[in-house]
Amino acid sequence: MHDCTNWSPPDAREIVGITDNDPTTLYIYPEAADIDAVARAVAVGRLPSRSDLY
Repeated sequence: MHDCTNWSPPDAREIVGITDNDPTTLYIYPEAADIDAVARAVAVGRLPSRSDLY
């Protein structure tokens, strides 16, 4: 599991360049594996926040 979103320096420069001086909403979606892990935790009655998923 990942705790945060990371971009490579070139990707970060590109994103900042696209959004600089232009109010923007950036949506970051979890990876399918992360969604599946949360679903499995919930299915067995565990809280995702107590399952090292966040």
